[in-house]
Amino acid sequence: EEYEAEGQLRFWNPDDLNASQGGSSAPQDWIEEKLQEVCEDLGITRDGHLNRKKLVSICEQYGLQNVDGEMLEEVFHNLDADGTMSVEDFFYGLFKNGKSLTPSASTPYRQLKRHLSMQSFDESGRRTTTPSVMTSTIGFRVFSCLDDGMGYASVEKILDSWQEEGIENSQEILKALDFSLDGNVNLTELTLALENELLVTRNGIHQAALASFKAEIRHLLERVDQVVREKEKLRSDLDKAEKLKSLMASEVDDHHAAIERRGKLDEEYKERIAALKNELRKEREQILQQVGKQRVELEQEIEKAKTEENYVRDRLALSLKENSRLENELLENAEKLAEYENLTNKLQRNLENVLAEKFGDLDPSSAEFFLQEERLTQMRNEYEQQCRVLQDQVDELQSELEEFRAQGKVLRLPLKNSLSEELDVSRGRIEPDQGLGSEECNPLNMSIEAELVIEQMKEQHHRDLCRLSLELEDKVHHYEKQLDETRVAGEKEQENMKQKYESEVYVLEKQISDLKDEIAELQGQAVVLKEAQHTTICRHEDEKKQLQRKWDEEKTHLQEKLRLEHELELKASLEQAEESFNREREGLIQNGAWTEEKVRALTQELEQFHQEQLKSLKEKHTLEKEELRKELLEKHQRELQEGRYESEKLQEENSILRNEITTLNEEDSISNLKLGKLNGSQEEMWQKIETVKQEKAAVQKMVENLKKQISELKTKNQELDLENTELSQKNSQNEKQLQELSHRLAGALTQKEEEPGRSAREQCKLQVPHRKEELEQCRVQSSTLVSSLEAELSEVKIQTHIVEQENLLLKDELEKMKQLHRCPDLSDVQQRLSSVLSDNEKLLKEKEALSEELNSCVDELAKSSLLEHRIATMKQEQKSWELQSETLKSQLVASQEKVQSLEDTLQKVNLQMSLQEKEALKQEVMSLYKQLQNAGDKNWAPEIATHPSGFHTQQQRLTWDKMDHLIKEEQQLLWQENERLQTVVRNTKAELTHSREKVRQLESNLLPPKHQKHLNPSGTVKPTEQEKLSLKRECEQFQKERSPTNRKVSQMNSLERELETIHLENEGLKKKQVKLDEQLMEMQHRRSTVMPSPSPRAWDLQLRQQQACPTVPREQFLQLQHQLLQAERTNQCLQEELESRTSETNTPQGNQEQLVTVMEERMMEVEQKLKLVKRLLQEKVNQLKEQLCKNTKADAMVKDLYVENAQLLKALEMTEQRQKTAEKKNYLLEEKIASLSNIVRNLAPAPLTSTPPLRS
Repeated sequence: EEYEAEGQLRFWNPDDLNASQGGSSAPQDWIEEKLQEVCEDLGITRDGHLNRKKLVSICEQYGLQNVDGEMLEEVFHNLDADGTMSVEDFFYGLFKNGKSLTPSASTPYRQLKRHLSMQSFDESGRRTTTPSVMTSTIGFRVFSCLDDGMGYASVEKILDSWQEEGIENSQEILKALDFSLDGNVNLTELTLALENELLVTRNGIHQAALASFKAEIRHLLERVDQVVREKEKLRSDLDKAEKLKSLMASEVDDHHAAIERRGKLDEEYKERIAALKNELRKEREQILQQVGKQRVELEQEIEKAKTEENYVRDRLALSLKENSRLENELLENAEKLAEYENLTNKLQRNLENVLAEKFGDLDPSSAEFFLQEERLTQMRNEYEQQCRVLQDQVDELQSELEEFRAQGKVLRLPLKNSLSEELDVSRGRIEPDQGLGSEECNPLNMSIEAELVIEQMKEQHHRDLCRLSLELEDKVHHYEKQLDETRVAGEKEQENMKQKYESEVYVLEKQISDLKDEIAELQGQAVVLKEAQHTTICRHEDEKKQLQRKWDEEKTHLQEKLRLEHELELKASLEQAEESFNREREGLIQNGAWTEEKVRALTQELEQFHQEQLKSLKEKHTLEKEELRKELLEKHQRELQEGRYESEKLQEENSILRNEITTLNEEDSISNLKLGKLNGSQEEMWQKIETVKQEKAAVQKMVENLKKQISELKTKNQELDLENTELSQKNSQNEKQLQELSHRLAGALTQKEEEPGRSAREQCKLQVPHRKEELEQCRVQSSTLVSSLEAELSEVKIQTHIVEQENLLLKDELEKMKQLHRCPDLSDVQQRLSSVLSDNEKLLKEKEALSEELNSCVDELAKSSLLEHRIATMKQEQKSWELQSETLKSQLVASQEKVQSLEDTLQKVNLQMSLQEKEALKQEVMSLYKQLQNAGDKNWAPEIATHPSGFHTQQQRLTWDKMDHLIKEEQQLLWQENERLQTVVRNTKAELTHSREKVRQLESNLLPPKHQKHLNPSGTVKPTEQEKLSLKRECEQFQKERSPTNRKVSQMNSLERELETIHLENEGLKKKQVKLDEQLMEMQHRRSTVMPSPSPRAWDLQLRQQQACPTVPREQFLQLQHQLLQAERTNQCLQEELESRTSETNTPQGNQEQLVTVMEERMMEVEQKLKLVKRLLQEKVNQLKEQLCKNTKADAMVKDLYVENAQLLKALEMTEQRQKTAEKKNYLLEEKIASLSNIVRNLAPAPLTSTPPLRS
């Protein structure tokens, strides 16, 4: 029970073992098609529900009437509650229920198989055939090979097949079976009639033979089905194996690629680890050196501190000695004062006693008493003035002592009473004694002891005053000398500071002017680059417009030219065909009514030939149209690609210019920032010396920022390296994919020639968004760099303002230093000033060194950033050039593969065309041969009776001599043309091979410069701008020259194709000539003898035809066989007519002369055709010569391009060397920055806190 779609095996041929036969179940595609057809016819969707009757009617309407009832019942069990069901569920339940349908078999095998399964068995278990059963076995159909697809076959074919099998009374058999001999015969009716005859005869032997043949046929058909299934299984297995093989190959390739990547990564990591180890070793050495230097410096500082401590201790010891001396003096003075007080008390008592003795008797109202009081008041006033003067001197001395004590920080002894109080007490006690002095005029009134005491006191007081005055004068002179010395030293130091400040200001002004000049130069360069960009854009637009105009003109010109050429060729071929047809028709009409049937056959053949020629011309015309369209499309695509490349180039130039502008702005901003930072550090140094630690932190931050920048640069370099590796891996993967695609396309180009273009377009479309993303990333980076540079410029301006403020602060500090010289404690102030100035000088020197180093670091960082940016741009350009070279190589490979595939296809097409032309020539030769034979039989038979020997031989010799002469001349001409064309083709092929070898050599020469990148010495950075301009010009020239090279390569490929077609045409013409010679020789040989029977001739012609064209398909073979059978029949009829007309009179010689004229006209036509062929060949030879000239020019252009590529590679090598030098400089800068950071950390502490305070 097997199902097969309706009409699936309508044209099934049991003799063909490769004929496809349906499987045991309906395929998915057929179910979907059938379901869609039903839904469209009924106007419902797949989900539409129908009842049971409508579903059964659908089965009957669409060829499913033999559906098994059980299967239908099983499907109808799934009906919904309302008794309906969707069409989709019905079909899938019907065809995928585990059972298959049993429709009416479309092959005899299935009818026989069903019939055999329905036969009854006898007692012994064997099938029995009854007449009723035999009548039911009419499923076989005879002559299935002659079936025209509608169940009919022509009577002539049936009769011919029976005659070939040895049945002579075939026509009588058909008449006996009540079939007409005209028209076609229904094969089913014929089989029914034959089987009825067999059954009517009731011959057991015939029935046994029939049953055995049917069993054998069934067995063979089963075998055929089995073989077909096995073939299908083998094909599926082979497909699976090929898929697995391809998967395994891809996996192996991926595995190998992964292994290679791992190996490369291992090598890179090893190199990096080695480099890191070297860097660590160098850093350790540097750190050890720096530690050693720091140790030495610390030891020196410790020694200095020890010396300063010893000096301070000596000064403390001296100050302690002076303090002890002064304390002793104070104690002595206090003792003396106590003695003096005692004396004054005694004297006061004595005075009181004396006054009481002398003046006790006096009245207070008397005049003497008043005079005595006045004298005492005068003496008291004098003594008060003297005491005041002494008190002032004592206060001054006490203040000086306090100052000395404050300087020496010595603890004061607790004194209860000051000198002023003691003097006041003494003064109060001495006041009564002054009365004694007032009475010097009266020595009698004073005692001798009082006078002696007063004199001693005066003398002692005078001595003390003299001593104190001398000490004060000595101290004043000493202090004045110290002040003079400090003034002189301060003036010298002030002059030195002024000179240093002026020199620093001059250096800063120079740096600022240099930076301004550089900024102006860079701005001018930016303006020049913008102008160049504008000019390039305008020039690009003009060139694009010119190219578009040229392309349009060339396109229209080529279209008109090709249209005119095709029209002329078609008109010429049509006129020639019409002329030949008219001539042949007129000649055949003149032959008379007795050749009407032959004329009809010839006209039909000529019409067929004419239609075939028209078809071939139309096909050629369509093919040429398609080729033109393809060429125009390819040209258009190339121009579009050129436009895209130019636009991408302009975008790259814009990005390069933007990057340059950003680098310039970065340099300006970095320089301004660094100047601002330096000015800020100077301001902090000059404002407060105690903020050195803060300055250290700022410097450390700067160093850390620089390290971060350097690390960022390193990371960027690493990222660039990773990107390079990724791009190289992508390139390798793309090359592998291109190789695989080329292998696939080489097999697929025989069927479809448009697939490589599509794949290239898709690749281009895939690459376009990727390039757009890269451009957007570059734009974002450029915008960020511009913003950072603007910020840095603003910071530089702020720092210049800070420097000016620092200058003002320095002037203020100088004025303050002048004021410091006025301090009273000149010795300590002088020492402090000297220490501060020395520290300031040291700090200034260190600051200058640091500023110089920072300036150098800034300059080197700016240079390194410039170099890195330029290196990045050069790397991008290198990548673009590498991509372009790879695209050119891939295009060359694809063009070569296309050429090979087109050569194969052209060879096949030319072989087919040659075979068709052979067949046409054979048909023409056969038709001419038959005409000649008929005319000779008609005309020469009576002439043989009348003129048995003369006329026949003369006419025959004349005609064949002319034919031989003409054919020999044509052969000679064709051989000469072929030899000449072969020489031309050989020369062109040799030149093409030579050009290809040159291209390969140039391609091989491109590779070595890449390996010589690390050999050249490092270059300078100065001529980078000139190199950029030269590279831009070279890129433009390369873009301009690449489009004609591509065109020339395509022209070379087209020339190769034309050469191969010419070569094949020449070979076909040679073969045609040889075959024509052979056929003419055979015709000459056969003219002497008459062929007795037609069937051997048919067999010989059939064998010759099979030998001549073994690659003819089956349908053409059957057609040719049918034509040969018709020709044999017509020959038989003509021979019969000739035999019946032997008694008639001789026909006039005009018919023969007409035939001769017809033959001559045909020969003239052949000559014209040969002349046309010669002209075409000559034109093609001229085209080939022109193309050779173009090829030489293309070779020269390719050489120039390769030279330019070599120059570009050299430039890239120079940029890489510069990158290496920049990296070395960055490494040195890092070392310098590390040393600077160490120096900054090891700076001396603040000078104010360096000297410890003195304490007493």
